[in-house]
Amino acid sequence: MKNLFLTILFSGLLIPAYSQISLDVSGGLAGGPGRAFDLYLGGKIPINDHLKIKAAYRIVEGGADVSSVYNFNMLHFANLGLIITL
Repeated sequence: MKNLFLTILFSGLLIPAYSQISLDVSGGLAGGPGRAFDLYLGGKIPINDHLKIKAAYRIVEGGADVSSVYNFNMLHFANLGLIITL
């Protein structure tokens, strides 16, 4: 059995939107024996000097259709969090 590894080309962009709000856009793309897409969109909003709210959404999709295997997956992630600085 042959092991196949898929390397994802990744790039990201951090955008300072408005005065204090930041937006993070990232993504990855791969090819070869299969394909993979990894897209991320998230942001942070400050509440006060020590507290920020962050929210993000990520989708990962990929798989392979070759003679030895047929497999495709799609994953969705959403998260919400607090960032506390002391």
